[in-house]
Amino acid sequence: MRPFLALLASLVTLPQALATTFMPVPFPTAVEEAPVIVRGRVGSSYANWGEGIDKTRRIYTFTEIQIAEVLKGKGAPGLNGSSVIARELGGEKDGMGMQVAGVSEFKKGEDVVVTLANPNSDGSRDVRGMMMGKYNVVRDDTDGKEYLEGPGVMELTDDHTHADTAPGKKLQRRWSINDLKDLIKTQAAAPKQSDPNANSSPFPAVSSNPSSGSGNAHPAQDPASGLQRNPDETPSESPWFAGGRAVTILISILLVLIVLRFLITRKK
Repeated sequence: MRPFLALLASLVTLPQALATTFMPVPFPTAVEEAPVIVRGRVGSSYANWGEGIDKTRRIYTFTEIQIAEVLKGKGAPGLNGSSVIARELGGEKDGMGMQVAGVSEFKKGEDVVVTLANPNSDGSRDVRGMMMGKYNVVRDDTDGKEYLEGPGVMELTDDHTHADTAPGKKLQRRWSINDLKDLIKTQAAAPKQSDPNANSSPFPAVSSNPSSGSGNAHPAQDPASGLQRNPDETPSESPWFAGGRAVTILISILLVLIVLRFLITRKK
């Protein structure tokens, strides 16, 4: 019965997932917007129920990161110890499973750099930008430098440093650990410009709590907060939303038929 309920839950949330599209932000922007960035070794992971910013309980995967260095956010709450708990939406708990596309995949023993949000009520921190906020650290045998690898650093540049590169060809920009440290220092030293839209959220309504007041100790964070909404998409006018409502109605009818058939079969 539980797998059946899990299937119904996934079908109900499907139209909501289709109704919003995202695109990755540039790496420097992701670094600037992250309150905390740490480098560390991946420890154990476990799934458990947790509370989102909308006070809804969902299944999350919690991963221990043994801190080697706090690259940004030194002195932030909860970073005084030797480890931090990174949280990602999805996992398996109490016979129920929740799979979310685009989340980070942590493997025990990995050397990683992670962009993290402000602490949740349980002390964990959401990974900003989901898979875009987790970077593996690899050493280049050619120059001996440590570089970041991951979807979040797949930037293309016109800067050709090799003579054998064809003109006009885009190259992938490589970010080393030292490049990241220099970027953080540069951003910290830059004067802050006032933004009239600084308090407005570009993220989907499902990731915000409209009833929350100004007394919240920490700004609202979203598991996908390193991603931004497509600027061309307006929820009230987008055909995705009209299609999403139509799909919701069709799925609701389908669910009623499935439940009725299930009950009739069970009685027989």
